[in-house]
Amino acid sequence: MVADGFARQGYVYARAFAFPLLAVPLAVGLLALSAHLLIRRRNLRLFLVWFSVVAALLGGCLGLQASAFLTTFDPGDRTILADTPRFRLVSYRAEGLFAGSETVLRVQSRNGLMSREGLIDIACFSDPYRTDGNEWIFGSATFSGETEIEAVAEDGTTWRISFDAVSLAAPQPLDRCTDAPAFAD
Repeated sequence: MVADGFARQGYVYARAFAFPLLAVPLAVGLLALSAHLLIRRRNLRLFLVWFSVVAALLGGCLGLQASAFLTTFDPGDRTILADTPRFRLVSYRAEGLFAGSETVLRVQSRNGLMSREGLIDIACFSDPYRTDGNEWIFGSATFSGETEIEAVAEDGTTWRISFDAVSLAAPQPLDRCTDAPAFAD
């Protein structure tokens, strides 16, 4: 199953293996298979196989819960901001663990099944409910060149962000999240 046409490092990935913690049950399953094939004593082999199956089930359940907790945004909840023949600019609403949410911008290549998304945010803007300054809140964004993005805050402040066409990352990403002032009561 292809996950919304996304790919990482040029390889299409299946949504089921998009979470790194799901590697635990896979590794335990391989351990069970190797125990079944390599150990000759029947009782020890059955014990190791059953232990591996239980460990894989527990690891899978814990992995799914932890990955759902650690995931900052769902790739299905993206907003397409701009398109060019080679690239697409998307925004995500990223929920912070101890802070409010943020709006992050990323670049995707448009290459059919080989499409991929940059792993690093091009820009980050603060949550409108977390800050009282419009210069910290996302307004709009568009492509201003082949490998350049123009991001605009709600107050009209404009930034030009260039990105690498291969890695889809910006050498100097825009960070309007880290130092954003807290909302004044």
